[in-house]
Amino acid sequence: MYMRSFTAVLGLGSLIWTFPATMAADAPLPWAFKGEAAEGYSIDLVSIDPIPGTRLARGSSVAFKLVVSYKNAIAPHGKIILVFQDEENGKVASNAPQVSADAPGPEGTASLEQTIIVPAHAKELRLFVPLVPDGLKNTSGELTFRYPIGR
Repeated sequence: MYMRSFTAVLGLGSLIWTFPATMAADAPLPWAFKGEAAEGYSIDLVSIDPIPGTRLARGSSVAFKLVVSYKNAIAPHGKIILVFQDEENGKVASNAPQVSADAPGPEGTASLEQTIIVPAHAKELRLFVPLVPDGLKNTSGELTFRYPIGR
């Protein structure tokens, strides 16, 4: 097994995350997976549209809709954030501000929606969805969804 880290610099001050995905070196990544569990907080998928693995057309506008559930025992509040990247971990820009949802209290659900333009240069779109409890700079246990990009 080897560890691959995805790093994203986000629009919440100087918050930097490392997104781990543990996979066998020769095994392909699944279309959807969850990072290594965090101690004291977690995020889980309830529903997502489009379904991970759906081929996206270059230059098309795609509306992503997610519902997640979360548990947070280490802080009274947190944020759930949508982070779009290409297969090289480059930021996929959107004309709108980065989408996030508050995660108040010890547990709950959150709905997030964001429409993006599928990048023309990329082979794959990746959507990372972390729960960031207040006070943390590095997170784990995030959800990762992958979408191949075609014509």
